Formats: sequence, structure tokens, C-alpha cells
Amino acid sequence: MKKSVKWLVVISLIFASFGQVASDLYVPSLPNIALDLNTKKELVQLTVTAFMLTYSIARLFFGPLSDGIGRKGPLLIGFGLALLGSTICLFTYSIYVLIFGRLIQGFGAAAGSVLTAAILRDLFKGRLLARFNSFLAFINIIFIASPPLIGGYLEEFWGWRSTFAFLFFYTLIILVVVALFFPETNKNKNVDNIKLKGIMLNIKTLMGNRLFMCYSFLVMFGYAVGIAWLTSGAILIQKQLNYSPVAFGWFALIGGCAYSFGAMINSVLVMKVKSKYLILFGSFLILVAGIFFMVCLAVPTLNIFIIMIPIMISYFGASYIFPSSYSGAMSPFPNMAGSASAVLSSMQILGGVFGSLLIAVLPLVSYAKLGTVVLFCGVVSLFVSLIVFKCKD
Repeated sequence: MKKSVKWLVVISLIFASFGQVASDLYVPSLPNIALDLNTKKELVQLTVTAFMLTYSIARLFFGPLSDGIGRKGPLLIGFGLALLGSTICLFTYSIYVLIFGRLIQGFGAAAGSVLTAAILRDLFKGRLLARFNSFLAFINIIFIASPPLIGGYLEEFWGWRSTFAFLFFYTLIILVVVALFFPETNKNKNVDNIKLKGIMLNIKTLMGNRLFMCYSFLVMFGYAVGIAWLTSGAILIQKQLNYSPVAFGWFALIGGCAYSFGAMINSVLVMKVKSKYLILFGSFLILVAGIFFMVCLAVPTLNIFIIMIPIMISYFGASYIFPSSYSGAMSPFPNMAGSASAVLSSMQILGGVFGSLLIAVLPLVSYAKLGTVVLFCGVVSLFVSLIVFKCKD
């Protein structure tokens, strides 16, 4: 592989991780934001839902736009909006303005992740694409696991506003890199893709494809598990078990390590084992994690082990679902890679909306909420993976 292509892949992986950093960095601060802004924890948890909502919807804007005019312009627009959202969140003294800032931040952050999948499809195909998607999953989990830890330290020493100050400068650096160093990768630009008729035709084609939608539901419910954990974990570990924000960050890192370990194994297996077997195995593990949660409801005293063991199992399982689902969904659509990535990743982030919303509204104690979400997602994932398994290769 040429050095220029390797450098492009590295930059793209950083773009892909931005949404996770923006989403999760402030999670350890959720309890203290509620105190500082004098509001309910449920409203603060809705800042996660707000981010995920626009993070999902915006993909249907950036994906088709990149198919029409290229990848670089939409990246600049997206990171510019994310910078604006970070600024609003940094200076607000109202929970409602914070929610508004997160809406803008989420809309802009979507550009990096949705276009990374399209950029990789511009550069690779087939098993090589699956392998780089597995590398993407491995690198991405570092950025999924690290933000709560970094955010925990920022919260511990400088308070919750420091997390948004961090995001402001991080976004600014990425924006400069895109503007000055990132080339255009889309060689199949077609302005028809940004016409409403073309967009609707592409979306209709994708959503009418049974296998594509199965892969979409798999990433949707796999992602719901992760966001449900991050939304409820800070409350469970800090408020109910009396650990510090930094400690929560380390526990989040442990869950991320389970995903990372699975992604490393998957990056080897994906070249030798059919993807549908890997997806089935990952879905089964999420179901096992959900059953573990339900069984542990009988434990009289909450402890860290009955939280972290099923979380690690579910994260390990998810690492087998995402790379194969993304490559399987994207490979048949080279001429509408942006639109395919937009629909697929929108479905994924809708899973985040689903998971965080259930955590905020279910009339159960926090542990039971988390267990219910994981169990439900495990059941649905296993059912859908069986449909994929029965499909012809």
C-alpha cells in the first residue's frame, strides 16, 4: 500500500472516532452537570439522546451530499458545526441550551463517521474492505474507551466545562487538518445524488434490500447496548456505588478493552471465516450478557462485578458484529457508498437514541434498566443474525 494511502487511512480513522469522542467525553460529568445546572438527572441524560438524534439524522444529509460533491466539502461543514456546538455547550448555564448545543454538535459530528465508511469504500473493496473496517473498529474502540477516562480526569480537576473546552480545541485541530491536508477521494461524484429524486431513489433501493436492512438492524441494536451502558453507567457507578468520575472512566476503559480484544481477533478471523458465523457468535454473546443481567437482579447488593462482567461480554460480542455488518452492507453499493453509509450509520445511531431514551424513561431502577435494554437487544440481534445466516453468500 502506498504511503499516501496509509496516511489517508490514518486521518480517516481519526475522523471516524470524532463522534465517539464528542459523545462520550462528558459522560462522567453527568451527575455534576445535574447539580451545577440545578436540574434532574433525566434531563441531563437527555443531552445524550439529543446528540444521538441529530448525529443519526445528519448522516442522511452528509452521505448523499458527499456522493454528489465529494467528501472534503461536507467534512468541512460538519466539523464547523461541531465547533459551534462545542462553543455553545462550553458557555451555557441552562440545561435547555446545553441540549440545544448538543443537537448542533451531534449534527456536525456525523460528517466524520459517516464519510469515513464512504472514504474506505472509495479506497478498498471486498475482503480488504472488511479487514480495514475491522481495523476501524479496533482503532475506534480506543476512542470509545478513552473519552470517559479522559473526561473523568477533566471532571475531577477542572469540572465539566473543561470537557467541552477540550472538544473545542480538538475539533479546531481536525478542521484545520481537513482544510489543509485532506484530498478528495470520491472518483464517482454525481450531482444527481444530491437531487431529491436521486436521494430518494438511492434510499429506496437500500431500504428495499433485505440483507442491507438486516445488517442495519444488527449495528443498530449492537450500538444501543453501548450507549445504554454509558448513559446509565455514570449514575450506577458514581451515585450508587460511590466511585469517583475517574474510576468510572477506568471501568469504561475496561469495557472498551473487551471490545478491542474482540476486534483484534476478528481482524484475523474475518479473512478466514464467513462473516455470517462471526455475526451469529457476536449476537449470541450479547444475549448471554442480557441473561446475566437478569439473573443478577436476584443478588441482594449491587457490586461492580455484576455490572462489568456482562458489559465486557456484550462489548466483546459487538466487536464481531460491526466490522462484518458494515462490509457486508457496503460492498454491493460502490456507486452510492455515501448514501449506503448514511443509511447504515443512521440506523446505528438510532440505536443510540433508542438505548439512551429507554435508560431515561423506563420506570425501573438503573441496573434493571440497563439489563432490560441489553437483553432486548440480544434477542433482536440473534433473531436478525439468523436471517443473515440463512441468506446465500
